[in-house]
Amino acid sequence: MAKIGVLSFLKILEKSTPQKITEYLKYLEPGGYGGFYSPLRQATRAVTIEAASFESQRELLQAIEKANERKHNLAAFDQLKKLIEKYSITEFFAVPSISLATPKDNMSLLLTPDFGGVIDGKRHVFKVAYSKDTTVAARSQKIARRLFEKYLCVGSFADCTARVLDLKRKSIFAQSGDPLVMDLIVDGEFALIDSIFEGHKKNKSAAVA
Repeated sequence: MAKIGVLSFLKILEKSTPQKITEYLKYLEPGGYGGFYSPLRQATRAVTIEAASFESQRELLQAIEKANERKHNLAAFDQLKKLIEKYSITEFFAVPSISLATPKDNMSLLLTPDFGGVIDGKRHVFKVAYSKDTTVAARSQKIARRLFEKYLCVGSFADCTARVLDLKRKSIFAQSGDPLVMDLIVDGEFALIDSIFEGHKKNKSAAVA
């Protein structure tokens, strides 16, 4: 089964159908797709949940071999530090991840929070959003919040609210959309993904026959 991160999923969600077909089918390639900001994700976990110093993690990011990847991961990490300080996020904690499969099990959507943190005594589940080229659309961020609150802010995390730490906009995104509308958008996208993958399978079989 192909796997996709929630931010990658939401960026594709905003594209046209022909673009979506191209983008989703990339996930059939060995090794998946993406990973440009994996160093940022690792450094974020280290300085929050694992209580590592920002200095030590910045040194690791500076050692990234590819210049473009190093530049953008460092820029995002520096902004992360500023926002954590700006909003006085404290008492970091880990939040488990889950995955959601499309109805026909063609793709798995990974809901992976970056960390949990406390602001003014209230617990939040954070997803860090950053893109070197574009901002993450407001609708997509609302859907991200809906997914996290529906599937992750439950049980021992029921007192938490989901927040997107938007490094591009230099702020915390806390707007909400209509839950029913958000759910219908995701359901529709899952159906489209299955349709794309099933069509690809049929075309591949026909080519072999």
